[in-house]
Amino acid sequence: MAACDSATTDAQGGYIRRLRRLVGWRQLDLAREIGLDQVRLSLAENSHIRLREDALLRVEGAVRLAIKQRAADFERVLAAPAAAAGAPAEPAAAEHHPHGGADHHG
Repeated sequence: MAACDSATTDAQGGYIRRLRRLVGWRQLDLAREIGLDQVRLSLAENSHIRLREDALLRVEGAVRLAIKQRAADFERVLAAPAAAAGAPAEPAAAEHHPHGGADHHG
């Protein structure tokens, strides 16, 4: 493998891992979401192989969808106490933290 290929494989592996951890998924969780074998996902994250472009797009799409769903869930939770107290259910202005998120499942 050429040095350039190795660098791009390393970068892709780290990128996939960061996306997965952003939503707190295990490798198995992400693999199931995108229809990929967990072993292949592990190999990609550890820079042993590169995923094809279509698989990488599925990773990004699954994470994007999970984040949108969590944001919608968050807004519903915020609205519930306000509605119960008789206050208008106005969503709070959310701050954008593109690199926020905890690594709960390594």
